[in-house]
Amino acid sequence: IAAPVGTLVLGATENAYRLSTGNLDISRDSMGDYNAIMGNVSGASTPFDEREANSINYWSPKMNSFQFLAAYRVDEDGAVERDKYSLAGVYENGPYYASLAHEFHENEANATGSISSTATGRIFDTEAWKLGLGYTFNRDNTKVNFVYEDLAQDGAATVIDRTAWYLALAHKMGSNTFKVAYANADDNDVGSNTGANWFVVGVDHSLSKRTTVYALYAKTNNDSGARYGLATGGTSGAVVNSANGKDLSTLSIGINHDF
Repeated sequence: IAAPVGTLVLGATENAYRLSTGNLDISRDSMGDYNAIMGNVSGASTPFDEREANSINYWSPKMNSFQFLAAYRVDEDGAVERDKYSLAGVYENGPYYASLAHEFHENEANATGSISSTATGRIFDTEAWKLGLGYTFNRDNTKVNFVYEDLAQDGAATVIDRTAWYLALAHKMGSNTFKVAYANADDNDVGSNTGANWFVVGVDHSLSKRTTVYALYAKTNNDSGARYGLATGGTSGAVVNSANGKDLSTLSIGINHDF
């Protein structure tokens, strides 16, 4: 529902947290998606940066290059209150892009390996903060993007907290766009050697205004106590990592067509 006061979206859609930096992911929705690292903790079964079902979303109109985004996911568990919300502010003006976002999960599910899991099976709130920056130059042919994120578990005696960052470069030459990106997750505060690094290199070739073919290579390098995956990341990734310290890689070729 669109109106002069903004847009209301109901149902399954990208929430405010995901939208705030989605355009900074140069290999978005592919095997080179930055969610291999961003939006999840090693082994997490309920990551952030998702498309939420049964959600209520509000997108404000752009005002002097600023836009406000908000999302609320209706509780779907009758036994425990487990609402989710996310908020984001976005600034976009010419070559400059900046965003700040926050997402909160109430009573996160404590499935095995999730960031809310503890030895006693207790459940805690979890939250994330994210900063995004982007700059386009060289007559719009070159883009540099940066994302910084902090994920934390709230209220636990031993707090699980980890930071991560993502840096990407995309350069267009004729019909080809060459891409390279790197991401790094620090150790969390609970275990040692729980960090990881990830990179992707690839090229897009434009066949027409609506059709693009691409090829990319992505790899996740885990520390001995880490279990990050590929693509959408964590234990819910397109390529799931089943063991700590295991490295993953993929070569992907595909085609995108806008209908």
